Formats: sequence, C-alpha cells, structure tokens
Amino acid sequence: MPRIASLVIGEETSKQRRRRVAAERDRRRDLAAQERAGAAAQRKAEKALWEGDYLPRLGERRARSGRQLREATAETERATTKVLRTAYPFIVDDGLGAQGLVIGRDIMSNRAFSFDPFVLYRRGLLTNPNITVAGVIGTGKSALVKCLALRGVAAGYRTFIPGDVKGEWTGVVEAVGGTVIQVGGASRERINPLDEGRRPDRDENGHIVDDEGWRRMVRKQRLQLLEALLETLAGSRLDERDQTALAAALDRATGRGGEVLLPVVVEELLAPTDGCELPAGVPDRAEMMRMGRRAGLYLQGMIRGDVAGLFDGPSTSQFDPAAPMVSVSLAGFSDGDKGVPLVMTCAQAWVEAAVRGGDLGKRFMIYDEASRLMSSPGLLGRMADEWKLARRWGIANVVVLHRLSDSDAAGPEGSRERALAEGLIADTSTRVVYRQEADQLRRTTERLGLNHVGAAMVPRFNQGTGLWMIGQRYYAVAHYRTPWEAALTDTDDAMGGRDE
Repeated sequence: MPRIASLVIGEETSKQRRRRVAAERDRRRDLAAQERAGAAAQRKAEKALWEGDYLPRLGERRARSGRQLREATAETERATTKVLRTAYPFIVDDGLGAQGLVIGRDIMSNRAFSFDPFVLYRRGLLTNPNITVAGVIGTGKSALVKCLALRGVAAGYRTFIPGDVKGEWTGVVEAVGGTVIQVGGASRERINPLDEGRRPDRDENGHIVDDEGWRRMVRKQRLQLLEALLETLAGSRLDERDQTALAAALDRATGRGGEVLLPVVVEELLAPTDGCELPAGVPDRAEMMRMGRRAGLYLQGMIRGDVAGLFDGPSTSQFDPAAPMVSVSLAGFSDGDKGVPLVMTCAQAWVEAAVRGGDLGKRFMIYDEASRLMSSPGLLGRMADEWKLARRWGIANVVVLHRLSDSDAAGPEGSRERALAEGLIADTSTRVVYRQEADQLRRTTERLGLNHVGAAMVPRFNQGTGLWMIGQRYYAVAHYRTPWEAALTDTDDAMGGRDE
C-alpha cells in the first residue's frame, strides 16, 4: 500500500491537524479496501478458469457448441508442469526429419513421416539401405512398396523388379513410362541368364575394371548362378566333383567363343569337347564326363522341362538400365508351379547383371514374393552375395514377405540353410512389420527383439499401418495414398476393392 502524506504550508492549528490526520486515515482505509477487492476478483477469475465457470455446465445454447444433456463425470487431476515433466517424460523422439519420401503419418507424434534409405545411410542412421517388409495378405505391404517406388521416381531413383510373380507391377511400371518384360505363358520373350551384363567402370572395391578383372567378374557371376540352380534342382549341396565339373564346363563353353548359353554348358557337362584342357586331378575325358553327368542331367531340366524355351537361347529383349522402372513379369506361371523359384532366380540374375555398377544413380531392387525362395538355400546364397554389393553400388534391396517365419522353410533350426535365410533378413537395417496373426506374434517378437509395447501393437494395426524399425528407432506409421496411387496399387480389384 502506498504511503499517505500531506503537504502543509504555513502554520497548522490543532483543529487543522486533527482534520488532516483523519483524512489520511480514511484514504488509507479506502486504498486497502480497493486492494482487497482486486485480489478477491483475481481469485474468483482464477477459480472460474480452473473449474470452467466461464461457460455453462451443459455448454452454450447454440448450434455446434458441443452441448450435452448431462454433465461430464470425468475426474480431473491438477498438477504443475514441474511435476508433469518428471511424471510423464516425452515418449516420442524428434523424428527423422522432413528430407526424403513422404510415407504418411506417425501416429505417435501425429506428424508427417518421411523416409529415404539413402539419405539415412548418409546420415549414419542406417548401416545399409536394405529393407524388409512383412505382413499378412491384405495389410497393405504391397501398396507401400509400390508407392515407395512411385515416389522415388520423383526423387530420381530408379526401380527394378526382377520377378513380378503375379503381374501386379505392370500397371505401376507403365504409368511412369517404364519397361515390362513378359516371360512365360503366351509370351515369346526369352532371356539368357548367363548374359555378361553391364560392365561397370569400377568394381565393388573401387578399383578400375580392366579386361582381366571383367572376365573374372563375369565368370564368378555365371558360376554362382549355375551352382545355385544345380543345388535347387538336385535338392542337396554340391560336392567337389560337381563343382569341378561345373567350373570346367563353363570355362569350355566360354572358350568356344560367341554367346555363352545354358545348352552349351549342359553339352560340355555331358560330352566335354575332345582335346579340352582338363582340371588338375582329372586323368582323362572319360572321367571328366562321369564327373559332369549328374550336373548335366539336372541342368537339362532348365532347357527341356517346364521352363523350356525361356532360358535356352539369346535374350530377345534389351534391358534399359536408364528407364525409371523395369519389371520382369512372370504372371504366365501358375502359383503352384514348382519351377517358379528357378525362373525368379534366372530373371534376378539377368537384371542384377544389367544394373551392375555405381554410376547408375540410386535405385531400388524389389524382391516381391520372396517367401517362394526361402525353401531354396542355393538361390538365397546367390542373393546374399548380391546384397553385399548394395552399399557400394547404391542399391536398396527390398524383400517382401508374408511373415518373418517364412525363413523357417529353409531348414531345421541351427542348420546352415536356416542361418542363410535368417541372415538375409538380418542384413536389412529397415524392417517394416504390418499386422501379423496371433500365432506368428511370438516368432516376430523374437526375431525383431520387440518390447511388450511393440508386441502389443503389431496384431492390432489397421490396414496400411505398420511398425517401422529404422536402426535403433521405432515408429508406428499410417501409410497414405493419393487417389491416383490407390488406383494403381490396389491389389483387391477382383474382390471389389476395399473401403478406405
């Protein structure tokens, strides 16, 4: 309260002094009353702010005011921010930033979610750009991968699909001016899986590729493919005799000159060229023929069996690595066709050889329906070798599965085959898991190391929502599509589509 005083000029009588003192006392009393009234009004305003007295209890009497017929009974809890900041710490991180391809919405922070494996690898948040996407049928995993490819075109990223089993990528590829190569069915297209492919300027170690280095690179690529096909056809691992015979037959087929074809390799296995150079430890041509008989008979299935006419001659299509998208459609094969994994592998080898090198820019390699390859360890081993080159050559491999337990089909627990299949998934720094069935939840939790919160979320996700595990970070993301994207990526047309 301010100090009250009077200015006295001249002499003051006793009567004047009494009047002055009384006036000062009254003034002090009035000021004190005003202060008390102001404090009371402030307390009343604060109370109204906390208790909601500034609005009628049932809401304002007007349209769209949220007026209700009975009072809300929710309990309230009051606390200061000093308490709340320790009792409820922040549970959402600062995200990955806006740089990248917009995927949808982070449902934990309610903000846009962007993702780019190449940018995140450059920032050190990923150890490799590879991606695994898993989810039961109808959860939206295929739509996610297709939208990733479509939006990647705008960022300058190319996409290659070496084995489109169901033909679902055809419309997507054609929509961006890409190339679709149809193999099987009524198509007359043929590809040579032993094509040399594209010669890169530098190898995976950054060394300039000279003529000798190029010959070694092509020989290794062809031998890996032949061994993978033979292991799958034979249903067992190759022994030393098989490996020696196969390598020698490939060298003789290459030495003939001209284009190396599967029938030529088979011919050299079953009937080696007279006077040919024999590997060390092989005494004569007859022994060479005996060593190659098993491999030759099995590989004959690639030129005379169910896939006859597809891989037994020169390629009829030229692969364009500069196209925004290229897919090899295998829609002409039925789902139950046992030769599909072999066809997928030959198509993959052909495409991978055509996009070899680090001077083609960043690109996605989509392995759709990869669960079909899990029962063929030889084919998986060839894929694993290709994945090791991903970082060097700017390739983000995307493997699409129905469930993470698909790798169990490779072999019994603890076997080399199972380890190979699980290692393929382990070599992906980004895992996206859509809804899984209840009987798969335990396996999924073990494979990904999910905590109880993540394990509880996965079986409850709606269509299009998945758990993204990016390095050591976790995000629950709802994938959004534009109407144009939805029309291109909807795989439920035969069922009448789904309500968005």
